[in-house]
Amino acid sequence: MEVADPGTTDMTSDTTSVPRRRRIPLSAVAYVVLLGLVVATVLVGLRLRSAADHSDAREAVTSAARQQAVNLLSIDYRSAARDLQRIVDGSTGDQQRIYSSQIQSFPGVLRQTKSVSTGEVVAAGLVSYHRDTAEVALAVNQSVSSTDAKGVVNTSRRMVLDLRRVHGRWLVSKQTFVGQGVIL
Repeated sequence: MEVADPGTTDMTSDTTSVPRRRRIPLSAVAYVVLLGLVVATVLVGLRLRSAADHSDAREAVTSAARQQAVNLLSIDYRSAARDLQRIVDGSTGDQQRIYSSQIQSFPGVLRQTKSVSTGEVVAAGLVSYHRDTAEVALAVNQSVSSTDAKGVVNTSRRMVLDLRRVHGRWLVSKQTFVGQGVIL
């Protein structure tokens, strides 16, 4: 009597059997899953980086607007030329030309009246932001003293600054005072 070896298969005995499918090795599945996770992580990381960059840019434009608002509202007759130069340096376009033209004459006017103005930003908010342009609304207070005024005049104003990015810096291209109120 012949005994068949259990490790061998008789190919001739069953021609109708279904061919065996090859199994995908577990390591290949693991590699595909790992690759998918890496791709997803990179995409999420890029999205987060983009959001952070956008947030940083929005913060930079708001910060520049705050500083320029203080510069515009803070001019002392003793340092008027330097104060006006700071305004010119933070401006561009027509805004820059307007203040550049006043650097020679305006300090003399301020010296005559011994005018000292100090500004502060109470609040600032980004109205619009695009890659190289932005608009920022600011609530500001200003205190002005001079020989012409009796005491200190305090004002509260709202201003809107249009800014443009020029060589990586946010510069004011237009300023608009929206409303004005005097606080005594």
